[in-house]
Amino acid sequence: MEYLRLQQYLNRYIRSSYSVDSYLYEIRRFIDRNPGYTAYTHADITRVFAELNEQYHRKDGTVSGAVNRIFISIKWLYSFLVYTGIRKEHPFPPGYSIKGTQKKGFDRSTILSPKELSGLVTYARQEELRFPWLQMRNAVVISILVYQGLLSQELVALLCEDIDLDAGTMKIRSTRITNGRVLPLHPSQFMLLHDYLNQSRQRLLRGNTTCQHLILSTRALKETVNGIGSILRRYRFLYPDKPMTAENIRKSVIYNKINEEQRSVEEVQLFAGHKWPSSTEAYRSEIDFNDTEFINEVHPMEGL
Repeated sequence: MEYLRLQQYLNRYIRSSYSVDSYLYEIRRFIDRNPGYTAYTHADITRVFAELNEQYHRKDGTVSGAVNRIFISIKWLYSFLVYTGIRKEHPFPPGYSIKGTQKKGFDRSTILSPKELSGLVTYARQEELRFPWLQMRNAVVISILVYQGLLSQELVALLCEDIDLDAGTMKIRSTRITNGRVLPLHPSQFMLLHDYLNQSRQRLLRGNTTCQHLILSTRALKETVNGIGSILRRYRFLYPDKPMTAENIRKSVIYNKINEEQRSVEEVQLFAGHKWPSSTEAYRSEIDFNDTEFINEVHPMEGL
C-alpha cells in the first residue's frame, strides 16, 4: 500500500489532519488483519463488520462508535483503490451503513445557510411591531447572534459599556465554557446599535437608571436566557424545518465560517471563544459518502 499517496488523497477531501491520521491508523490495522483486502467483495465486507459489531456490542443493543470510525476509514480505503485503478468497483453499495451506531456531532441538515441567516437579520430589521422600540431591540438581538455568534448567556451579560461604536468593537465576557474576547462590529450594526442605545433602550428603561445591561426585557430589567428564547420563537415560521434557537444560530455561524468562508481553525476559535481547538475543529464538514457527486466520481455501483 502506498500510504503516502493515500494520505495525500485523504488530504484532498478531509480538512482535519486529526481525522486523516485516525483513518490512516484504522486502515493500517485493517490491511494487517486482511491481507486479501484488495479483492474483497461486498460479502467479505459484511463479514468483517459482523465480527466488529459482535466485538463492540453494548448491553443496550447499540454498537460502539469505534465501529463507525473503522467503517468510514475502510470506505476511504476502497474509494482510494477505485481512484487509483487497483479496483474497478467499490464493495460498499451507496447508502450502506452500520446499524446500531449513533452519529456524533450536530446534524448538518439543521444548519442555517449564510443566505438564511442574512434573511433572518433582514426580516428582524423590517418587521413591523406595535411598539417600535421592541422591534429595534429584537433586531439588535438577532444581529448580535448572527454577526458575533454569541451564546445566550454571553448576550444577556452584555453591558452598554461593552459596545464601543468609535472603535467598532464589542467586548464579550468569559463564561464557564468560553473565553472572553473583543469582536468587531458588522457595518450594518453601527447605526442600529446607535439608535437602540439612544432611543429604543431609553423607552425600555422606563426611568430605571440602575440597569446597565444592553438587552432589556419589557419590564425594564436585564433580559434572561429564556427571554432570548421567546424573542427567537417569533421567527420560527421563516425556516420551520430548522431550530430557531440561539444555540443553532451560533452553530450555523461557526460552521459557515469554517466551511463556507474557509477561515482557519485558529481564527474561528478566537471568534467563538472556544477554549480548545478541538471544539472548533468539530465543526469541519467531512465529505458525505452518500453525496451523489462524490459517488459518481469514484463509485461505479451507483445504480444498485
